[in-house]
Amino acid sequence: NPDAEAMCDLAMYNYIEMRDLVNKKSFLLRKKLDNLLHWMFPQWWVPLYTSVTFTRMRYHECIKNRLWQDQALTYISSAGGVVSLLGVYLIARHKATNQYIMDGTSLLLHYISKYVK
Repeated sequence: NPDAEAMCDLAMYNYIEMRDLVNKKSFLLRKKLDNLLHWMFPQWWVPLYTSVTFTRMRYHECIKNRLWQDQALTYISSAGGVVSLLGVYLIARHKATNQYIMDGTSLLLHYISKYVK
């Protein structure tokens, strides 16, 4: 029975969660993110605790849902990291280009002021 195996897996995960994870900032951040996404998209994003406790979803489907959510968050955070790195690169490149333009402009103004005097 897949639900019986899922119940065992959920019990073991709960034990590990209570033993190790509740004091980790990453775990607490994930819980808050889960709750925020559930608040924003209640039909689409259901946290594991909520799906096990407050829905009629079968236990093995709760675990599948959690695995899907883990993959989605991994993909989103990876994409966000790549976009952040690209943004930093573009800003640095833009500042370097602007600094080159500003240096050239100040040098030009310096020569013009010498010429005018």
